Amino acid sequence: MAAAERAFATDLHNYRKNGHVYHAPSTTASAPASLADAVLTVTGLNNAPRPARHHSGELPPPEGVFRNSGPFSSYYDSRTDKALPSAYGSKAPYAVKGYTGKQLRAAYGAKKWTGKNVTVAITDAYASPTIARDADTYAARHGDPRYRRGQLSQVLPEDYTHIKECGAAGWYGEETLGVEAVHAVAPDADIVYVGGASCMDDDLLDSLGKIVDGHLADLVSNSWGDIEADEPRTWPPPTTRSSSRARCRASASTSPPATTVTRSLTRAPSRSTPRRTPPG
Repeated sequence: MAAAERAFATDLHNYRKNGHVYHAPSTTASAPASLADAVLTVTGLNNAPRPARHHSGELPPPEGVFRNSGPFSSYYDSRTDKALPSAYGSKAPYAVKGYTGKQLRAAYGAKKWTGKNVTVAITDAYASPTIARDADTYAARHGDPRYRRGQLSQVLPEDYTHIKECGAAGWYGEETLGVEAVHAVAPDADIVYVGGASCMDDDLLDSLGKIVDGHLADLVSNSWGDIEADEPRTWPPPTTRSSSRARCRASASTSPPATTVTRSLTRAPSRSTPRRTPPG
């Protein structure tokens, strides 16, 4: 004990707590400045037990709904408030209210192309606890076909991490807009949502890996992205390391501000196939 006191320039005193005696430094332990690069931390000087912190993977409930109040344009540049000041030499029109699935399909001439016999995977972080009900309500409200039994499924991690840091509830809307957008433009396509354990790169890329390993889908839509300069460092593991090619594409297509990435997904197949379950 005397050697520890000399090494860390402190005195170890005995303290009584709940009928037990423990030793701990009386002042903050320190190390010589010459060892600053070699010593990261000092532990073990306090032998009092500490209660373990329980790690909870339980997701929070959905947050309150945010809804734009308008006014809106019915199509681009259809409505402009001339009384508002100009920006960059011109008047900016109100944002478009939003197009329905029928309008989008008509605009792209989809006609008979409904997504039949195609499976679309959506990757994101966490999982909305109300996705099935929300998606079905949106479809009914906006004239899209109702979901048939088993059309929407999900592959979820056993546990979730970084719930507070990532703001887990804020990701529910990303999953929801992805599911609703896919069903709106491809109403007959099967949809499988593959959730990441967190918003960290490794977990999001792991969800992509599950799709490729298990050949879960023909197309992949990511409701997340990164700046282009970081993509080469972020994407290679699940997309370019392979001896076999999965017939998938990745595209951050449901979020206008997101970086759009489209490339082949390739990865050596694993021995296990993720299990799909219907959303609760």
